[in-house]
Amino acid sequence: MSAQQFGFGPCAEMVNIAKGLRRRENFNDANIFFWNSFELRAIYDRSQQLGTVLDNKRGQSLFEYMDHTNQQFDAIISSYDAEPIFYGWYHDTPCFLYDGMFSFWDVTKIEKDIRAMIRDFIDLKEQRDSDGLFRLYQELTKENHHYTIFIAYFLSNHNFARKGDNDSQILSTFKELSGKTDIVGAIVPQKEEGVSKDHVFVSLSASLVPTVKTRDSVNYAKNVIRYVVDISKDHPMVPFRISINPKLFQILAEEGFLSGLPTNVEVMKSLSYEQNQDYIKRAKVLMISPGYSTLHEAANYGVPTVFLPEQNGGQPVGYRKLIDGNFPQTPNLTLVQNMDYRIPNKGFDDFPMQDLYSASHEIFNSDAFQEPRNGVKAHINELLNNPHLIENLGSSQRNAIKQIIGGFNGVEVITRKISNSLQRQWNK
Repeated sequence: MSAQQFGFGPCAEMVNIAKGLRRRENFNDANIFFWNSFELRAIYDRSQQLGTVLDNKRGQSLFEYMDHTNQQFDAIISSYDAEPIFYGWYHDTPCFLYDGMFSFWDVTKIEKDIRAMIRDFIDLKEQRDSDGLFRLYQELTKENHHYTIFIAYFLSNHNFARKGDNDSQILSTFKELSGKTDIVGAIVPQKEEGVSKDHVFVSLSASLVPTVKTRDSVNYAKNVIRYVVDISKDHPMVPFRISINPKLFQILAEEGFLSGLPTNVEVMKSLSYEQNQDYIKRAKVLMISPGYSTLHEAANYGVPTVFLPEQNGGQPVGYRKLIDGNFPQTPNLTLVQNMDYRIPNKGFDDFPMQDLYSASHEIFNSDAFQEPRNGVKAHINELLNNPHLIENLGSSQRNAIKQIIGGFNGVEVITRKISNSLQRQWNK
């Protein structure tokens, strides 16, 4: 099992799928191997004994790793990660792809090129040119990694795509995908009832955006912490817990920024998956940038969400899709809401991330945005002073997310299909 190595969401979803497989009778004794990455190590609790983490090195490709090991797999399961699908397809190993960005694809931009690219890969496979295939994969990924992710849909045995607003258009354009692509709901843990709520949880994107300077990420974290500290002063008996990237935590600690915080404010390094889930489900209120994975987890638990400024190029698009899907609009600090921020018509790869981080700095510091900052603060104060409002907002957000993404049954659908498919293979 492998997950895209940008962002912790794909790894978290992969862990959820692994847990779902372990609940299947035919996977009780199966050997599950995880592709080693910083993101996985940060969130994976080895005590869960879901599987074995491979010994691949940082930056090593699966093609390179497999050339130097005798390891063989009955199947490959990927979360957003294209390379394992290319490898498995080349070696006729059953492959299963999950992708939460399916509805974000603008097929009009890639329709003309995609079939020619696939033909090139097929030619290389027929020639048994593994090195040439991997070189082409690398070239395309460097040019535009969205190409290789979308090509992976055609090469995999079966796809699972998170529901969105563009699914039917894509499947009607590429009809060969219709028969092997399931549109699924959120990839989230099983919901627990009767969990006590006792804190405000602030979860920043645990990954660092590679296209902006580290100092911009540091300043974003500082802005959030200052803002949360200001809110916390009105609620000295409520713990405010802030989770940030380990590298940012180290920098802030070395600069002395984390000294002298109020006693009810705690800043922590990124948590393990199990710890993160525990903090989310026990939160009175969750403060996040509008990333989908954490939002779905919060909705699953009925925890109301308040949005901070966007942290990557997909989040302005994601937030607009939420609003178009009738997600309850409440005071927030998003650039879309407060600046009418739009992604230029250039695609994700040309997105001016530096501009986004500059704009978020304005949201936190400019007098022009004092009103939305005050509005969010008043909104959180109102929620913390009224448990009924917390319950009602959490419920309405959960219902909206359920409608937008088709429910919270993604793990059940994916693991049932994979389990049944591999059982037929093992029975042969």
